[in-house]
Amino acid sequence: MAAGAVLRVLSVLPGAPDGSNMVFARDASAALREAGVRVDEFYLASRTAPARVVREWWRLRRRIRECDPRIVHAQYGSVTGLVSALACGGRPFVLTVRGSDLNRALSVHPLRGRLSRWMTRFAARRAAAVICVSAALERELRAARSRTHVIPSGVDLDLFRPADTAPARRPADRPDAEKVVLFNAGRWPGDKGLGLVEAAVEQLSNEGTPVRLIVTRGEHPRDAMAALMAAADCLVLASHSEGSPNVVKEAMACGLPVVSVDVGDVRERLAGVEPGAIVPRTALGIAAGIRQVLAAGGRSNGRDAVRRQRLTRQDAADALYAVYREVARGD
Repeated sequence: MAAGAVLRVLSVLPGAPDGSNMVFARDASAALREAGVRVDEFYLASRTAPARVVREWWRLRRRIRECDPRIVHAQYGSVTGLVSALACGGRPFVLTVRGSDLNRALSVHPLRGRLSRWMTRFAARRAAAVICVSAALERELRAARSRTHVIPSGVDLDLFRPADTAPARRPADRPDAEKVVLFNAGRWPGDKGLGLVEAAVEQLSNEGTPVRLIVTRGEHPRDAMAALMAAADCLVLASHSEGSPNVVKEAMACGLPVVSVDVGDVRERLAGVEPGAIVPRTALGIAAGIRQVLAAGGRSNGRDAVRRQRLTRQDAADALYAVYREVARGD
């Protein structure tokens, strides 16, 4: 990335500026700032009540006039993408599609889901460039390939890394024979397949394999998640749909073996990573994958794969910077 680059970008994110949302977009923005790019952030406070959405549109237009960015970048589709596309005022507009803004989710009413996908596609048609976090999303979006770029969110290798000491791998309250399986249920456990994973762990317990299932629901800060990954024996992913699940890349960076259904770009990410398994989306299939990984023992070579696949925080920022330069040249 060229250190002398002079670009001003307004990054539009859904939610509140409390540090807990869109951390991967914020990571890329931090890396861009280190390279000399001026990145300002705007948080879209409401995405549901129509009257408030209109007020947010006016507030964003005012912020764009005040900071006069060269590029407006919506970090998510749906309402965030739509409002950004309508507020950019003729400036080059970049959209990132992350998965839940385009994929069908069980927890979302079908009408709301269709509306979200329409808004995402509308914003994509208005964008000078569209970034998809996986090739599957690029295919689903069906936008012009000349304007579409596949850039997975990057992982911070300084934060997510293998444990350095034995105590971190085996907490005092963990019996020697017990294995720990980590599962991130997020805010929508049904969409993530929590019931299947619980059934898989019960199956293993019935077979006499002592397994402790640790379920996270988004309540842990990233350093706490990194500590859990360093101490666990296996991560399980059983989602109905995903874009490019960051939890898998974080686990790879920690050397934590991953058992996952074939969703999003996970098969591509886990190619050549051992131990690890892609399994059917059934309790028996997930149980078999966990059993296989636990029998193999040890940590995975996922950290090397993260570097080889260019999935670091800096890799993502470099790729994003290249898109910005391309868009700015075409302005």
